[in-house]
Parts: sequence; structure tokens; C-alpha cells
Amino acid sequence: MIVLLALLSTTQIKPAQNAVTKFLDLLSESQRAKTVFSFSDDLRFEWAFVPKERKGIALKDLNPAQREKLSESLRSLLSEEGMKMIENARILEGVLREAEGAFRDPDYYLATVFGSPGEKEPWGLRYEGHHLSLNFTFLNGKLVSTTPQFFGANPATVLTGAYKGLRILGKQEDIAFDLMRSLSPEQRTSAIVSETAPSDIATSNLRTAAGQADSRIPFFKLNEPQRKLLRSLVESHAVAQRKSRVDDIKMEGWDHLKFAWMGATEPGKAHYYRIQSRTYLIEFDNTQNNANHIHTVWRSFKGDFGEDVLSEHYAHHKH
Repeated sequence: MIVLLALLSTTQIKPAQNAVTKFLDLLSESQRAKTVFSFSDDLRFEWAFVPKERKGIALKDLNPAQREKLSESLRSLLSEEGMKMIENARILEGVLREAEGAFRDPDYYLATVFGSPGEKEPWGLRYEGHHLSLNFTFLNGKLVSTTPQFFGANPATVLTGAYKGLRILGKQEDIAFDLMRSLSPEQRTSAIVSETAPSDIATSNLRTAAGQADSRIPFFKLNEPQRKLLRSLVESHAVAQRKSRVDDIKMEGWDHLKFAWMGATEPGKAHYYRIQSRTYLIEFDNTQNNANHIHTVWRSFKGDFGEDVLSEHYAHHKH
């Protein structure tokens, strides 16, 4: 069985376990009641990326020491680039608040813990808010899943104000356009599914992701410069995690990748692409707000929320 995420050893994941434990220890009884749920609670699967009321403890309800310990927990799991991305998501929420009013709140990003951090029983951590959902699952002292992973950006390019020019998902867009421009007419015919882009990512926030039909041009039909671009595009989506998924992709084999495109092939108009392998799916959609509003997601067909590893665990252990 191929597992998308190579497991981090107990030693490597110990900082995350310790940081989350210390974060929980700093919470009051009432705060802890908001934050901690059973690992078996269906809430663990109810992830979302739209503005809505969420369960968990919000940044605005934490004191400075508690916020720092939560930040330390996230730093133990995310790369430096990943930490920048989650902070930029909050910046964009502030940009939207200036444009739309109090409906937006840069401090309404919440942490939720499922189960009790430890080295034997499964537990999980979610950090989520508008245009952000990061889900981590642990088992036997190891990190077994980092999906679903969702990042969004509205505006995709900040057009005015103090943050004018900010593009938190610019690399994921620019490399894709470079790849499209490199394709021959015959390759474009193979890659392009439709001249019209969908209004959003196909998998939405469903608990289980399904493979998408017409995931078109395979990796092995690209020339070497094009293959390099597709590898770079995948890496741009993987970069947020402290443990890169690229090693796992190499184990599965790049030749299993397929790349599909929908919509305009030049910036400024609605466009969408997806990268699909036998085990995972990446989607990128920029169609809303005059193609200045991005949704992007990384899903594992069997491993979201660690379900593949957990199923095997439960088959051999009584709970």
C-alpha cells in the first residue's frame, strides 16, 4: 500500500506533541472545553474554507502566552513558507474587513484538538478559518496525515492599500501558466478539458475526495523542461508542510501524474487546473471576483484524516 505522506519518526514529531500538550495546559477549563473533542467525533471530518461559525478556540480568545504556544505548535508542523502562508491568510482577511466591514475577522482562526496528544492512541489537530484549513492526524507517535490541506486567497492579488501587490498563491499560478505556454498545440489539446473553468474546486469540502475524470496529459508525454515545470508546480503546493510530500511522490513515481486545464490560458480570466496521481489530487481554481480569488486544495484519495492508516490500525487493535 502506498501512503502519500512518509511518516515522521516519533523523535521528529515529539516537538509537535509537546507543544500542543503545553498549549492545552495553558488553557482554562472553559477554554479547553471549547478546544478538545473526542478523536471519534464527526467534527473531525467537518472541515470548511468559507466564512462561518466554527468550533474550537479562536486566536482572539487567547492571551499572548497561549497564542505563542499555539504558534509554536504550528511551527513544529509547517515550514517557514507554510507559516508565512497562514499569516498572509489573516492579512487578507484584514484587507477584506477594510473593504467589506466587520463581517471579516483576522483573529477568527481556530485551533481544535481531537483526542489527547500522546504516543499510542490517535489524535488530531486542526487549524482553520476563512480560506485556510490544515488537518493533522497522529498515530503511534507519528504524523500519518496532513490532508485535507486548503489555502485560499481573496484577493489573489491585492490591488490597493498597504499590501498592494501581495500574492500569497502567486507561485502556484505563475508556474502553471508557464507550463501551459510551453505546451505544443497537440499537447494543449490533450491537456485542456474545457474552455470554461468551473466555479470552484470539484471536491469542495467533502469528507472523501474522488478522482476526477479527464485528468488529461500524462507526465511521460511532456518533454524534460515541461516535466521540470510540473515537478516545480507540485512542489509549490507541497512546500507548506515541514515534511515535504515530494519524497513520497518520488516513491510513487512521477510518471503517474496527469495534468488537466480548464478555462483561459492567460492570466486575468477564469482558469482552473488539477494534478492527479493514483493516490492524491491537487486542485487550483481562480474564477471568482473577476479571476482574482483563488481556492487550492491537496487531497489524498484514501489517506485524508489518516483514514487508510487508521483503518489498518483498528483492524489489528481493539478499541
